[in-house]
Amino acid sequence: MDKQRLDKFGITPESLMSENPYIAPTSELEMASAHPNAIGTEFYVVSIKKFLWLFVATFGIYALYWHYKQWEQYRRFHNEKMWPIARAIFAIFFIHKLTRNIDDCLRDNKTPYDWSPSAIATAYVVLSLVSNASNKIPDNVSPWLDLLPLVILAALAWLLMKVQHGANLACAQPDGESNARFTAANWVWLVLGAIFWLFFLVGIVLLIVKPESA
Repeated sequence: MDKQRLDKFGITPESLMSENPYIAPTSELEMASAHPNAIGTEFYVVSIKKFLWLFVATFGIYALYWHYKQWEQYRRFHNEKMWPIARAIFAIFFIHKLTRNIDDCLRDNKTPYDWSPSAIATAYVVLSLVSNASNKIPDNVSPWLDLLPLVILAALAWLLMKVQHGANLACAQPDGESNARFTAANWVWLVLGAIFWLFFLVGIVLLIVKPESA
């Protein structure tokens, strides 16, 4: 069909381009031009529900994987040279950098989020150090001190939940919809975590209600 016939029906090349479903939106084209070698999202995306289940079930061990995925995704997106596994192992030295990166992205995208990235990172570092120190407390001091890891675990979960929600917002996925389903590997960890929690709670109960020796 020639141009005159197209004009007759009010069809122009501009209208065809605007209605083509295979053409990416302008914002996506701008992002692609800004990061030509980017792969996926800038940060690791996961739903808050899935994050909390895996974090609590594994007694915080999931945090190691979580830190690794955050830096691995950031490295791939920006095509930077770094060791994500090292930043995951020594997370207390890089958590401030991670929260700043997320906050910078939120500000650049003009995405509102009520949080204090520096305070959250600092609290995470302090609680991580307290957690490590609490492991050295003798078992015979007080059975109630065995509940301290639960308190610290809950606090760490809340802090990293705030960071994860910020990462989801920065990636335009507030609900983490691209990573909300539990995989087979996730269920394996949840089952193992449930067994661990059962033994842990039984041990706590036995310590607390243990009858005094005659």
